[in-house]
Amino acid sequence: KSELPKLGIDLYILGQGEMLSELQQLAEDLKIADKIIFKGFVKHPEKYVANALFTVLCSAFEGFPRVILESLACGTPVIATDCPTGPRELLDGTNGILVPHQDFDALRQAMNKLALDEPTRNRFKAASQKSIRKFDITQVTPQWQSYLNALYDD
Repeated sequence: KSELPKLGIDLYILGQGEMLSELQQLAEDLKIADKIIFKGFVKHPEKYVANALFTVLCSAFEGFPRVILESLACGTPVIATDCPTGPRELLDGTNGILVPHQDFDALRQAMNKLALDEPTRNRFKAASQKSIRKFDITQVTPQWQSYLNALYDD
């Protein structure tokens, strides 16, 4: 079982999509709707992300999950499922936890760990911004220039 409700931790779900009403109904059916705050579309989610204990991304597929970069940039550790492409390239074990895709018990354990283990959470927070420096525009621009130059020099 999740330790989050016992700790008084609410779940914030930001965004909207085709499964939102289904998710809201599931929360009602499980009698946990009072612990979940559905915010819908949030134009500037940084304040929520920066104040979160952690971010959870449990997608079935991701290309390049911007939500992970945004969370790490805010200093927020990430728990993500190891879906095809994306999370594995961004989470290196110092900034969050990668769990097997569709392993809901592992996801629950990871959430409990970061909720209860403040030293680990703080270690991940401290490393999160550093872990994404390679994606900073000052790092990426020269790489793209090099790639484009190589294409046109041939």
